[in-house]
Amino acid sequence: MTDMDDQFEFPERVTDLQAVPPCWRDLYNASNDGFDLHPDAVRQMRELEAEYAQKLKAVQAEQDAKLAASERQTEALRKELHDRVSNRAIADALYSRGVKPGLLKAAVASFRAQYQLEIEKRADGGFDTLIADSYGRVPVADAVDVWLSDEEAKPFLPPPKATEGALTLALRRLRANVH
Repeated sequence: MTDMDDQFEFPERVTDLQAVPPCWRDLYNASNDGFDLHPDAVRQMRELEAEYAQKLKAVQAEQDAKLAASERQTEALRKELHDRVSNRAIADALYSRGVKPGLLKAAVASFRAQYQLEIEKRADGGFDTLIADSYGRVPVADAVDVWLSDEEAKPFLPPPKATEGALTLALRRLRANVH
């Protein structure tokens, strides 16, 4: 059997039996004006075609379902990576600016609620976390600086360092005069 034999279309009627590969010629019966495909062969081919089409449809549906599940999983992983990279960049920026470790999670959530974050992959494989504002894309560290100056961020910052008040100055003068 040759490749041509495998690709033969099995027309129901041929005028010349030479058009049929030798291995399939016994499926044709002579008629008045050519050769007809045997009725049983036609029925069997139609049944096989229908069965094949049904199986192909089932396989395609299964593959489509697997692809959709894979796409959902990929999207969930992409979102998880985005959240982790964003949260890490925000937490690092907040921590380096004095936000207490115990308040970082709440500060990150408060910050994220106000800004739309974007992740950009660098040529070196690392990531840059940016926010988009009216001035364009800004590094998250710069946005954290602005956010920390807002009243809403004050609870996350340590109290300001105590300055010497009048009582402290008076006590220092008294101590200085006593000695």
